[in-house]
Amino acid sequence: MEEKTIVDEQTGKIYDLVPEKTWDIIAATFSILYLVVMLVVFSRLLFALLANHSLQEDNPIYVLMAYTAIGGGLGGTINGIRSLIKWHAERKAFMRRYIWKHISQPLLGVALAALVYAFFRSGFVAFGGNFAPNENFPNQVLSAFAIGALSGYGSRRVLIWLNGLVKKIFKLKKEDNSG
Repeated sequence: MEEKTIVDEQTGKIYDLVPEKTWDIIAATFSILYLVVMLVVFSRLLFALLANHSLQEDNPIYVLMAYTAIGGGLGGTINGIRSLIKWHAERKAFMRRYIWKHISQPLLGVALAALVYAFFRSGFVAFGGNFAPNENFPNQVLSAFAIGALSGYGSRRVLIWLNGLVKKIFKLKKEDNSG
């Protein structure tokens, strides 16, 4: 017996499964092709950066941010592919309106990775480890890449976390409505 509804494990929301129509299949196909291209682009950037050892001496901060951004892009891309596999390949319930989610996910991963890394690096958010370039640079590169990948992959949770930070930092006093 085929499922009619499903509970999304990330949000807890209940969704009615609607069988895909022709335009949904076309959108899913475009989305997966786009995400595979993004996977290749970010992978090539990663290997190009790995191959260029001279950058470490020139500008180590640039290298750390580049690894962070590439990790974020890869994380967002992988999350998009995971979503497409689940909703299109397994459940055959992809809806074409989600094409925008998949198009923006790799770039959102890059942006969130850079923000999260900047917060960690600045000391604004407590996180174990030293982020100042030093003799343990390979471990810092891996940490930057991991922060980026997790930020991109978990973009929904990162956005919720950032929203909490904004509310905490920029608290507003109760507005005076008398004037």
